[in-house]
Amino acid sequence: MISRPLTDQAVQLYLKSVILELSGEMPRTHVIRHLFNSLRTILDKPGDIDQFVGRNRSLLIRLEDAYINSRYVSREYEKEEAEGLVGFAGEVIEFLISYGQGSSLTNSSGTGFSGHRKQPRLRKGARLGKDI
Repeated sequence: MISRPLTDQAVQLYLKSVILELSGEMPRTHVIRHLFNSLRTILDKPGDIDQFVGRNRSLLIRLEDAYINSRYVSREYEKEEAEGLVGFAGEVIEFLISYGQGSSLTNSSGTGFSGHRKQPRLRKGARLGKDI
């Protein structure tokens, strides 16, 4: 049993760093879907983000729940469940990296996110928006 996977915070911080780089503002939310919505409002072409969030809505909600449960509820995760969340967190970060390298991760002033950040090593196994 694992008591607190930190995958939700890895995704939150990565999204916040991208938003900060593009807008100069730091969102004050822990809701990953709000962070994605903040990012899509900054970008000129948010369609890929909408598709990613739509395809992965239930997993994003599970990451958000992991954050809430880790802070306010004494919840333990099975090894397989924790590994699944870690794997999905890696997919989210990889999506953002590849999206940034595809040059569509730019704001209206033409400033862009380089997408050249190193992906965090993961073990195997809002003020700026509203819910999307």
